[in-house]
Amino acid sequence: MRKLFFTAFCLLNSAFCITFAQTASIEQCQQWTQENFPLINRYDLIRKTEVFTLNNIAKGWLPQITVSMQGSLQSAVPEYPEVLSSMLSQMGTEMKGISPLQYKAAIDVQQTIYDGGAIDAQRRVAEASSKVQEASADVQMYALRERVNDLCFAILLIDQRLKLNEEMQRTIDSNRQRLVTLKEGGVAMQCDVDAMSAELATVSQQHTDIEAQREAFLKVLTIFTGKDITEVIPPRPERFLSPDSGGTEGGWVVEGPEGSRPELRLFDYQKSLADTKEEALRTSLLPKIGAFAQGYYGYLGMNLFRDMMKSTPTLNGIIGIKVSWNLSVFYTHKNDRTKLALQRESIDNDREVFLFNQSLQSSQEDSNIRRYQKLISEDDNICRLRHKVRMATEAKLEGGLVDVNALIMEISRENQANINKAIHETELLQHQYKLQNIKGGHL
Repeated sequence: MRKLFFTAFCLLNSAFCITFAQTASIEQCQQWTQENFPLINRYDLIRKTEVFTLNNIAKGWLPQITVSMQGSLQSAVPEYPEVLSSMLSQMGTEMKGISPLQYKAAIDVQQTIYDGGAIDAQRRVAEASSKVQEASADVQMYALRERVNDLCFAILLIDQRLKLNEEMQRTIDSNRQRLVTLKEGGVAMQCDVDAMSAELATVSQQHTDIEAQREAFLKVLTIFTGKDITEVIPPRPERFLSPDSGGTEGGWVVEGPEGSRPELRLFDYQKSLADTKEEALRTSLLPKIGAFAQGYYGYLGMNLFRDMMKSTPTLNGIIGIKVSWNLSVFYTHKNDRTKLALQRESIDNDREVFLFNQSLQSSQEDSNIRRYQKLISEDDNICRLRHKVRMATEAKLEGGLVDVNALIMEISRENQANINKAIHETELLQHQYKLQNIKGGHL
């Protein structure tokens, strides 16, 4: 029963580890980083803000209602001439006149009929502003790709170093065992065995240090992606094109489509926003037409003759149509349009600077890719020769022609040649990914 329980526990634990500890490609790491990065929440905030803003703008067509109350004590009021007051008094009619104490509770309703397109212009400006904010967030999210790439390729390079370190340990241990055999035959000395054992211990210590570096990089990548990643899957070199191929073989596009970089979309949306604001300026030059209704209860009312006889409050109202035209906007209209034109020129200048830097960076990465391709072609020959030299030195050691130090040196040189090749291959892929990022290409 205990064995069954232990087996079940081990299976569950293995399933748990498989679920949360996983391997991933560079593209998956980029996708997970974008989904996990706190900036992703800004998109939802931008969309919600846009909805509320557009909703508020649309309510500009609803009646605008104002409620007010007012009370006043006037220093002077209209009065009857003294002669007329005397005549009315003789006829038995008493006219008190208008009371200086006046008050009212009023409601005012304004309904827009024609606004020259101002409300629609506000809506388009709000929509364009939201697109600019989203494009700005896209630029920041795109910058994460380079950081994730650097992490992933650092891990891939460390993996190569670990692999070569383990191969070096096997080579040294194999020679150590050979020296033990030679020592037993009286050909080698104990100091030779000790020297090889010391070298094995040194290389093993390097392995421990490299593993610690790998663990540190994986922890950082886990923070970025929100996933417990244990291994990064290296990309296939054949998926990339050489700088001179100019096609799409291998599934990778060196030249990104027009506007594929988020910075270019941001420039487009910024210019569109400036154009929309200029259209909104035109609407401010047009007259506005609206209906209005006003009603109030209080004193003084609209029937002045009645209010001269009685100081009681009455219900009063008025409705009508109003045409208004703000001519003062013509004072600044030309300057406002000039400011928007300068803003568009500034955006065009930013685009030119970006495209210049993009072209410069692309040229640099093209040169780097060619350089590493040449280095790799030379690495193959160097590694082959270093392997032959090391094998020959092992044979010389058995024949007593060289000492152990010579063999250790050749083993280190062969390992360094392999490390250089691994570095060049990894950096070639890294520069190809950089070129992809610069041009906005996609796998």
